[in-house]
Amino acid sequence: MGGADYINVLYSEFLNFDPDDAEWVNRDRFFLDPGHMSPMLYATLSLIGKYSMEDLKNFRQWGSITPGHPEVDVKRGVENTSGPLGQGHAMAVGAATRPMLSSRTVAFRKRSPKVQDVLPVHSDSLT
Repeated sequence: MGGADYINVLYSEFLNFDPDDAEWVNRDRFFLDPGHMSPMLYATLSLIGKYSMEDLKNFRQWGSITPGHPEVDVKRGVENTSGPLGQGHAMAVGAATRPMLSSRTVAFRKRSPKVQDVLPVHSDSLT
């Protein structure tokens, strides 16, 4: 739980997301790299109604929706599957560069020099 202060400030003051629309295309994304920090992520997401106390009690149980290493479930706020160390970090880099590359492609197709066709989103990673 060493990153609890960080994730609390990130979710309460910086991330732009809609708890009622987890798949909002312009949401900021949080990628958790170390799977052993998943209790912190589940606890934080439970505060916005994505997990119940019963879900948290079943942490790391067979068939639970709260496994020891989170599995991607965007509707519940889990943006990536954490696996080998570094996997979440690499996914965050890819997600962070995707809007820039996508907007350049759109601008090129429209023959426009501007790269502002896609709204900016932020990707944060805790490694």
